[in-house]
Amino acid sequence: MRTPIRSLVIGLVGALLVGCGAGGSSNPPIDVVFALSTAGGAARLVGGGLRGEGLVLLDDDVTGATRYEWSPDRARIAFVAEDAAGDDRMYVVALADGIAVPVTPPPTPGTYVGYPLWSPDGTKLAFVANLVDDPLDTDELWVWNGAGLAVQVSGDEHVMTTARPFWAPDSTKLAYGGQVAGTQPNGAVSLWVVGADGAGRTKVSGALVAGGSVSWNSPNGADGAGIYEVWAHDSQRVAFLADKDVDGVVDLWTVKADGTGLVKVLAASGPNTDVYAFQWSPTQPQLFGVRSGSGAQLWVMPAAGGAAVPVSSTSEALTAWITTWSPDGTRIAYVVNGTDVHTVAPDGSAPRALAIAPGDGVPLFGLQWAPVGGRLAYVAGLEDVIDPDHFRLFAILDAPGATPALLSPQVSDTDGNVVDSGWHWSPDGTRIAYRARPGATGAHDLFLVGADGNGLEQVTALPGDGWVSDIGWATDGSRYVWEEGDTDDGTFRIRSCDPTGMSVRTILDDDVVSPAGWVDWPLIR
Repeated sequence: MRTPIRSLVIGLVGALLVGCGAGGSSNPPIDVVFALSTAGGAARLVGGGLRGEGLVLLDDDVTGATRYEWSPDRARIAFVAEDAAGDDRMYVVALADGIAVPVTPPPTPGTYVGYPLWSPDGTKLAFVANLVDDPLDTDELWVWNGAGLAVQVSGDEHVMTTARPFWAPDSTKLAYGGQVAGTQPNGAVSLWVVGADGAGRTKVSGALVAGGSVSWNSPNGADGAGIYEVWAHDSQRVAFLADKDVDGVVDLWTVKADGTGLVKVLAASGPNTDVYAFQWSPTQPQLFGVRSGSGAQLWVMPAAGGAAVPVSSTSEALTAWITTWSPDGTRIAYVVNGTDVHTVAPDGSAPRALAIAPGDGVPLFGLQWAPVGGRLAYVAGLEDVIDPDHFRLFAILDAPGATPALLSPQVSDTDGNVVDSGWHWSPDGTRIAYRARPGATGAHDLFLVGADGNGLEQVTALPGDGWVSDIGWATDGSRYVWEEGDTDDGTFRIRSCDPTGMSVRTILDDDVVSPAGWVDWPLIR
């Protein structure tokens, strides 16, 4: 049963933790989850309501909570508990009963368990761990199917902990990178596919040239970070980059999940060139690839190979890492010369030169589609104008003749900056939350603004060296949650507000964390 934190004075080293804002409750809603340490004690898994209704322990008295992940339906949480010796064990706790069920055996010296990754349907859990004692200290891939302990689904290959296992959208299979046992840390990486029950494990990438290796670099996703989309949307094929034919020349390949039907869908344009990014369409059996060298750089091709269509001009200096499909799969956005936003249909039709970043040659970063509504947002600005770099936030509608709207008017041309990775679209695509330092010195504060530039609200007004760290939107768009603190006095809080920046509530107060505690990154319902 979930335990209200207000009653755990002794168990949490004397810290009195109570819900804030709305007054607390013995059975609050669980909309936000995070790991919390107080007075230097072991971390505990904590949850509460988005409006500060109260906090409860969720770990069933299993201390040391560290890596954790919410199930897709937000009904369960998987978490790794680290004991006093630094050894790991994974648990799953259902919010309905609050019982922490072990997924891995009791830890032995040196046991490491990686981040949990739920299957898209929420029925299974995958993770990388070194649960098998072997002289090479090889990491394995494990799957928990909802009962008993997890089972190993990889073989004797070393599963790469730097590359998370990739669930197929239908939740029946996983793809992962693996090195031949004994060749880590620098051995060649191959791509493997295995059933969620461990059946049919196949090295689908086939033979590589001497010194060759597989990678799956992809262009920008949320916050400018790469998204690794190995699987086609229908779970029929996987894609990867590899030098299979000529050493040092990387091509784009796809293959069926059973290892048959291997095809090179986009070849490098010549010696000393590469295909160096790709991304699957979110709705159709096709993908785009970006290659260096002569010829059109951005190509779209069928999943199983066939005629590749060039969709960018040979005269356009395409910025490969800022290229992304629209959520509905009907458009591709990319950046030319590092400064200009272009979009195009996947068949190459209806090209649009949407915007040139303000200023002469001002670079832009983090190009990102709204979840709905056909708008794009990006950060643009000049580096080294101030310390830190100077950036402003813009959004533009994907339509002929559209002009970008400035979303951060409080940031001037000569001082202040938007944090280039610190902004998020609301789920309905109508608003953006971002953090910015309005002047050359002072705190970073939180702002909310409409996607058209209207309705700007400054949510926080922190003193001195105060800071805001983005957390994100609730999935229903009802609240925005963030961390904030002050470096000078060591305070730390988790707070939330509604989509207009009003109705600010405190979820976790600094009195709980100070002076020797800490809080890990929250997860939001």
